[in-house]
Amino acid sequence: MPPVPTIAIVFHRTADAARMRRYRLWHCAEIWTRAGFDVRLVSGPHVPPGMDLVIPHVDLSVLPGAYRAILDAPGHVLNRRITDIRRRAFSQNLVTPDDGYEGPVIVKTNNNCGSHPERAVLHGQPLFVRLAAVLRSGIGSAARMVAARSTHAFAYATALPTRAYAVLPSKRHVPRGTFQNPHLVVERFLPETDGRHFFLRSYTFLGNEGVAVRSRSLDPVVVGRSGADLEFVPVDERVEEARRAMGFEFGKIDYLMHDGEAVIIDLNTTPTFGAVYTPGAKARICAQLATGIAAWFPGLHDFPWPASVQPDQWR
Repeated sequence: MPPVPTIAIVFHRTADAARMRRYRLWHCAEIWTRAGFDVRLVSGPHVPPGMDLVIPHVDLSVLPGAYRAILDAPGHVLNRRITDIRRRAFSQNLVTPDDGYEGPVIVKTNNNCGSHPERAVLHGQPLFVRLAAVLRSGIGSAARMVAARSTHAFAYATALPTRAYAVLPSKRHVPRGTFQNPHLVVERFLPETDGRHFFLRSYTFLGNEGVAVRSRSLDPVVVGRSGADLEFVPVDERVEEARRAMGFEFGKIDYLMHDGEAVIIDLNTTPTFGAVYTPGAKARICAQLATGIAAWFPGLHDFPWPASVQPDQWR
């Protein structure tokens, strides 16, 4: 039997146990622990000595400077090159006022997940830090965020909830000032649709293991809670090629198939499960992901995984 690996998962210091349990990686860690691996859950920007595998799991769009030192830890460190998952960092479909695109557009928050992770981390900070953030973003920022459900407030919004992302007929319908708002982006709206439903594909991966699913909705903005159902699908090879080119070793990529082309719309280094995922779907995905660490430990390809975590039982 090969030596069992030692694994450190580094969370932001404000993440509590309730938040940690929401993440897909938490369930993988449970599987590794049951398999006998030494798994350490680390709170804050430090890594215990002697770790074979380090997984940064800081739920923010930009990895804070204090946590970047963990990328230089000895041994295997996942996602060394993935430190910024804001849409402006990767989107190939940004729209500007002067480009030639005349089709429909969608207005989104530049940060991942409508800036909800940033607000969650801020909530766990001391009072003086929260007050400083409010002052930096403007006294009326909270009110503006609510008002942002009206497109007239796009020029001032610091974030849009994912359900408030707006699909507009063209960029001429985008309110004045939106393009200058650093907190929002305007992208081409390139849906995957059958004429009635809209689809969203999500590819979750760890090492050489990955699982892709597709959900559908009557709403053109398909999010976890609005998907009508879920089906397992093959991942498009161009998405797999893109994530390897980025050096993206663990996480989730949301994408669409528009006119036969894969359109990447979101990157996530700390994926959770939406309400559309059944317990069986969660188990199938995490059981397969957990075995992905064999990419860094070749001996684990023949590891005697407990029967309860064999991925084949969920296929």
